[in-house]
Amino acid sequence: MSQAFIPHGEVGPWSPMEVAAVRPRNSQHAAILRLPTEILVSILRKVIKAGAGYQKAVQLVTSICRHLRTLVFGIPELWGFISMRGSLGPLFLERCQGNPISVVPYFMEGDAEGNERILRCLNYWRGMQNLHLTRLEVVEFCGSFGEFLAVRWIFNYPMPKLETLTLASGALVTSDVVPLEDDADLWNINPITQRTLKEVHLQQVFVPWTSNIFYGLSTLHLDYRKFIPGAISITMDAFLEVLSHSPRLESCSLHFALPQCYDEEFLRNVRPTRTVVLAFLEGLALFDKTLNVAYLLRHIRYPPAAKVLLKVDTPPNELEGLLSILCPTNSPIFDAPSQISFQRVSVIESRPALEIGCTKIQYLDEWAEILGPNDITYTTFTLLLVEAIHRAGPSIRHLKISLGCELVMQPAVLKEILGRLPNLEVLSYAPGEDAVHDWPAFWDILCQTGENGLICQSLRTLRVVTTKEGVTPDVVACVVARWRLERPLGVFQLRVLNLDRSLASQMIARLRPFVGQLVLEVIEESKVVRLT
Repeated sequence: MSQAFIPHGEVGPWSPMEVAAVRPRNSQHAAILRLPTEILVSILRKVIKAGAGYQKAVQLVTSICRHLRTLVFGIPELWGFISMRGSLGPLFLERCQGNPISVVPYFMEGDAEGNERILRCLNYWRGMQNLHLTRLEVVEFCGSFGEFLAVRWIFNYPMPKLETLTLASGALVTSDVVPLEDDADLWNINPITQRTLKEVHLQQVFVPWTSNIFYGLSTLHLDYRKFIPGAISITMDAFLEVLSHSPRLESCSLHFALPQCYDEEFLRNVRPTRTVVLAFLEGLALFDKTLNVAYLLRHIRYPPAAKVLLKVDTPPNELEGLLSILCPTNSPIFDAPSQISFQRVSVIESRPALEIGCTKIQYLDEWAEILGPNDITYTTFTLLLVEAIHRAGPSIRHLKISLGCELVMQPAVLKEILGRLPNLEVLSYAPGEDAVHDWPAFWDILCQTGENGLICQSLRTLRVVTTKEGVTPDVVACVVARWRLERPLGVFQLRVLNLDRSLASQMIARLRPFVGQLVLEVIEESKVVRLT
């Protein structure tokens, strides 16, 4: 039996007002109505299994279901009870009339009898679509692809109140059950429903909605993480096709998994060939096992304020390929401030390594082993990074560099980066804790002149994470004194690891005349002590 799919529209405990509204008519069930939906469904299951009297069971089922905001039919027993007990089906629909309704049928692998009862109940509803389907607000459907084929008629009926549609396949979709092209029209959603639908969630199933325009769709989530060789998944062009039919899309995520057994020719063919404009997009998340999903970013135009999250599971030696995708001269990513997060999904914990204004790229500590200062990949990476910063430099206000355990940034590269950020206001710099860093060169860079004049001339806040070997009261005081001659420094935050209190006190005394705010964090017995 497959794992049950968790509905998006979970209903919590009833509010006191809702309970009070139904107490006069159903005082004997008032306490039950306070329970969450999951417990109510469990009670119904036990009542039906216990073989309670027919009239008592009918009264309990209809009384509770009448006041549920979400009717979760996740158990075959309840489906069979409603559809096969004589007049209970019409009575149930009559009692529910006017209430917001959600349909969540769960088809389970290996339960042919239960699934058959669910299909019979759905077909029973099919004959009463005018009474029932027009009041649906949420439809969440979990089953095998064959069972989807049996109930896809539901898409053809107008559902003017439907706002959320979730389709989750309990079994992997294989090529022998994919619908034929001449049957594609059977999947089309009624034009009335297209205008009211706001959220679509697809898990392990792709519906060929090639001729539908979702005018009001704001959320689209597609999940294809469970994948085996031979399975059918959405292609990049098909994904872009769906996006092009959702003009007001605000939030979108795609868990895209390509089988590792695919050959190079196939991978070349899945790359997108069209471009989509999403003028209202606020957030986009792309997840993939290869770098190919990164190509989608070059074919989607979105507002500068949109936040983009890119997660790939790729070896570190392919970083150069990823950066060449994200940072080419014709890339729209760095034309305006946008937020891009990048991390490997195979690592549970990650640390941000670089934040460029609103443009954000995350790197991981484990990359430090291959991205050493003398490694060609590191050199290529820094060159691409400098190019990207050069394109977005004027808009950057906040730069955060946090490197791996043994990774350092060469002074020349750091100077090149800082020299191209004329409007930088906040600088956070933290080399690797185990790295041998040239701190005198770093402090000297802060007082040098770049292409646009004095480096960091707009800087107001400086945060440095270092060890006591990297910073001494005399050196820091000298740098800050030189700095204050050229520009005002509002906040100076310095985080020093393993610094003893006596040295911290000396540093505070030396820096106090030059800065508006000074913060030192001293590590004592594994505890962080904040000194100001």
